[in-house]
Amino acid sequence: MLNLLVVERECDRSGFEKSIAAVSLKDSVSVSYADSVSCADIVFRQNPCRYDAVFFPVISNTGKFQASADAAEKIRRINPYIQIVFMSPYNYLPLSAFECGNVRFLKKPVTVSQLERTLSDLRRTASAFRKVGGKILKLKFNREHYFVASESVIYVRKCRNGIIIVTTEGERNHSG
Repeated sequence: MLNLLVVERECDRSGFEKSIAAVSLKDSVSVSYADSVSCADIVFRQNPCRYDAVFFPVISNTGKFQASADAAEKIRRINPYIQIVFMSPYNYLPLSAFECGNVRFLKKPVTVSQLERTLSDLRRTASAFRKVGGKILKLKFNREHYFVASESVIYVRKCRNGIIIVTTEGERNHSG
């Protein structure tokens, strides 16, 4: 099953839902919605391992795109296996969209053929990550939780207050 998080206002969801229903089997795609980019960030942080892809709206000529790009970058830091899809009514994306890493692009209004091709690519990528063993470790230090990609762990050592996990990005303490 492919799990998607879609940032879409409630009044715009019906077209996307119709396209999803036309493309996929009943139980092959699960879609969760968020009304805004900040809501999507909160929903994603609650369970970062649940989603395979996040769909962000893009309005290229406004500052709102920067919020989508920043949220995509934060989400990618939490779960490097997540796929990012930008949806725009325009035929182009700002260059800052590509700084987020591996992204896909859908032109709005979303057509069935576009969505079918995108979902096929997302399924293929998600299954490849699952086969490779793409796992996210949840670390706890005091009251904060950190998420680390398992492949970025170099080694682990014991210390007085728990363990220290050394990753490619630095050290993290784990007290749980």
